[in-house]
Amino acid sequence: MFVRFWLGDGRAVAESAAAGRDFKWTQCTCILFAAGVLWTGLITNDFSISYVFRNSAADMPPIYLLTAFWSSLEGSHLLWTMIMSIVVSISLLTLREKNEPILPGLLAAYGFCLSFMTLLLVWASAPLSRL
Repeated sequence: MFVRFWLGDGRAVAESAAAGRDFKWTQCTCILFAAGVLWTGLITNDFSISYVFRNSAADMPPIYLLTAFWSSLEGSHLLWTMIMSIVVSISLLTLREKNEPILPGLLAAYGFCLSFMTLLLVWASAPLSRL
């Protein structure tokens, strides 16, 4: 498929774009799942997650537990990655047929930005690391 893509076969470009679009939706789903796990950990006082241990307390009001999500670097990094992935998914859902020729370049730009944020999230921040 990559050889056909580089040789200019239009069918390979369409296949690559479809695969890239599916990957972005999968990436958004995984990031939303991670955010849900962190919010669940904060609300249920799961102190085995180091982020929850450092940024919440058992006697905190529920509103403060919800906002503790972005109270530290790790959580705010997950928040911004989540927002970016939602924006990417919405833009891919609303892409019109007339804009279909820009899809490969758009997916490359989205892929670079989201992959960079995800790599930082996994290796540098790691908000879901255990104690």
